Amino acid sequence: MDSSKRYAIVFIVLVMGITWAFNLYIFKHQTHLSMYTLSMVIPGIVALFLNAFRYRSIKGITAPFSRRLSIKILGFSVGYPVIFITLLAALDVVCFIGTIDHHRLETMQWLPPLSVAVTGFLVVCAEEYGWRGFLLPNIASGFGELFATVAVGIVWAIWHIPAVLFLAKLTQVGNVNTLVGVQVVAMFVFSLPFAYCYFKSGSIIPPILFHFVWNYYNRWFLAVFTITVTVSLMVRSCISMGKGLQAYCLARYSYCGLFAGCRIIISSQSIPYKTRAGLLQPSHII
Repeated sequence: MDSSKRYAIVFIVLVMGITWAFNLYIFKHQTHLSMYTLSMVIPGIVALFLNAFRYRSIKGITAPFSRRLSIKILGFSVGYPVIFITLLAALDVVCFIGTIDHHRLETMQWLPPLSVAVTGFLVVCAEEYGWRGFLLPNIASGFGELFATVAVGIVWAIWHIPAVLFLAKLTQVGNVNTLVGVQVVAMFVFSLPFAYCYFKSGSIIPPILFHFVWNYYNRWFLAVFTITVTVSLMVRSCISMGKGLQAYCLARYSYCGLFAGCRIIISSQSIPYKTRAGLLQPSHII
């Protein structure tokens, strides 16, 4: 087994173990629920230590950031989530699934407060540094882009289960298994555009921008549009309205990853990575 595969396995074991143990602790001691956000930076911290141990240089640690970026991929990273979320919100209104809250629309801030933006950006940086900056290229070096995309998507989706359970606890949803199932599938599909952004650039900056824009504007639109199938109400809606709506919920996320997934499948290579100066880099951008 080569070093990339070993580091990938170590990363998965450490991140899963630490995250689930930490979340078990804060869920058990409910007075610490405000600490939940800290669990989101665990992948970045683990990846940072593993890169430091592996490369023993600043260049190795900062390699996921150090690529020249094209306007095209930056535009995709920012524009795709905004356009996608806007179209879904409009579709919800046209299909009479949701309504516009005009009062919130008039009073909502278009841009997040500086403190919220900085905190959210740092959390997203840590998460993407771990998943797309470390795990994705290490798996791709031995198995190819397509396998890496699927593998990271599965692991990333499972890693989010504590977050789903946390959401279920806050919203007091009865059928937790349904919520977990829907969200795990949705998160897997949603991981495809993140992988696409990374493989097209060789940098985690596009996935970071994609993730940050999605997190903010998705919440913004869900606040302005009173939608029956928001994440917090998804399970209740599925139970009350049947499996058809559950399929619709999954379809909303599936369209988000469809384009990126197809592009990865078409362009995937058996071993798409080469080594330069000891660092993993996509061969098509070296």
